[in-house]
Amino acid sequence: MKSIDFVNLIGKFCRQPIVATEGRHVYLWHGDLVKLKSMTSVNAFVGIDLHQMAFQIPRAARAQDEAQRLLRTAIKETLVKAVHKGRQQIIVVTGCDLLNRYAISLQPFFEIASETVMVVFVVPPDETNFNHVLPDYININPTSTLMYIRNVLGENLTIYTEREGNL
Repeated sequence: MKSIDFVNLIGKFCRQPIVATEGRHVYLWHGDLVKLKSMTSVNAFVGIDLHQMAFQIPRAARAQDEAQRLLRTAIKETLVKAVHKGRQQIIVVTGCDLLNRYAISLQPFFEIASETVMVVFVVPPDETNFNHVLPDYININPTSTLMYIRNVLGENLTIYTEREGNL
C-alpha cells in the first residue's frame, strides 16, 4: 500500500467505522512516526511503546519463555486499557523489536482490531538501515523486526515510505 493511500484510509477511518477489506485493520508502517502523525493530523492516535511498557512489568524474567509470557500478559493488559468503546481509535505500536526478540504473537493486536480500532506497528527505517561496523563475533540482522511483522501481515498491509522517496 502506498503511504498516501494509507493516510487517506486513516482519514476515513477516523470519521466513521470501516470494515476491513483484508483481514483486520492491522498495518505495518515502515517509516518515521513523526512523519505519519504530521501527514494525518489525527488526534485519535493512542501510542503504545513496548519498551516503556516493559519497564512496568513488576519483576524480571529469568528465562526466555518467562520473559515471553510476562510480555504477552503486559501487552494484553495494555491493549485492554487503551481501547475505549464507542470511538474511532488508532493504536500506534512502537518498540516492535520486542515482539520479534521474544517471538510474541501478534494475536492480541488482531483481537482488538475492528471497524473502530486500527493497529499500526511502526518500524523506523533507521532500525532496518543499520550499517555500522561491528566486531566479527556480533551477528545482527537489522531487518528481522520488519520481516517478523511483515510475514504475519503480508505485503499488502505494509507501507514502505522509503520506497516512495521523500514524503
